[in-house]
Amino acid sequence: IGVLGQIYGRIQIGDQEIRGGRQLVDTPLINPQDNRMVPNTFEAATLVSLPDKDRKYDYAVGYIWNIKPRDSNDFIPVSEALAGTDVVNKGAAFGMLRLRPVAGLSLVGMDYNVQDFVNTAFAQAEYDFRQPKEVPNWIVGANVVDQRTIGANLLAGSPFETYQASAKVQMLYAGWTLFVAGSVTGDGSKLFSPYGTR
Repeated sequence: IGVLGQIYGRIQIGDQEIRGGRQLVDTPLINPQDNRMVPNTFEAATLVSLPDKDRKYDYAVGYIWNIKPRDSNDFIPVSEALAGTDVVNKGAAFGMLRLRPVAGLSLVGMDYNVQDFVNTAFAQAEYDFRQPKEVPNWIVGANVVDQRTIGANLLAGSPFETYQASAKVQMLYAGWTLFVAGSVTGDGSKLFSPYGTR
């Protein structure tokens, strides 16, 4: 692979940043999927909050025209990554909000929309009990993804909707981690997730 994956301009306004060009996007549903050396990158315009450990929220909004999948040299339209070649070129509008209202609690909501193809929404809650090291610490969490065709139904040719719901309980103690997790998916249609992993 030999391609210029990231090149963008940016403007900082207060505690947020506007970016335009080839860039990484890091949200629950649209992300680098970087468990390999080469990540997904995107041609996009985004507005993101800059990291601040004292702030109780973070956000990202934007519009993505093209994606370069991690195993490709080429940037392709977002709709092509979703539905294959010979489809109408459409981009994805997205928004994400992460809240930390009290110590240990994290709430995330996200949505992206590829007009005439699909709308995908995500919600997650996680609580870390933050116990002292000498006692077991527990983390519990759950998330849900709702996905459905919209507009002209160009993804599947006919309307569909599906979901995936997951939950976990995790215990950490003396260097050991024990966890139990489960997941359930709606009937009839698989989840389409070409822009990253949850």
